Amino acid sequence: QMKGEGDVDNIDILGNTTESAIQATKQALYNLDHPLEYVPKSIEVQRACMKEREFYVAFLERLEKL
Repeated sequence: QMKGEGDVDNIDILGNTTESAIQATKQALYNLDHPLEYVPKSIEVQRACMKEREFYVAFLERLEKL
């Protein structure tokens, strides 16, 4: 079932404060480092996960400076 067009725009995974963005980023890092179940990954996917982790770490460092 489709919801109204405006509903998608209102999803804010980082919240609306710096602190909520820091918490969301820390949770994303935790989830990346501690998957719910082990799934073998190709080298390409492993590299993408490493890049994603690097992004979260850099983003978190910037958020913590705010």
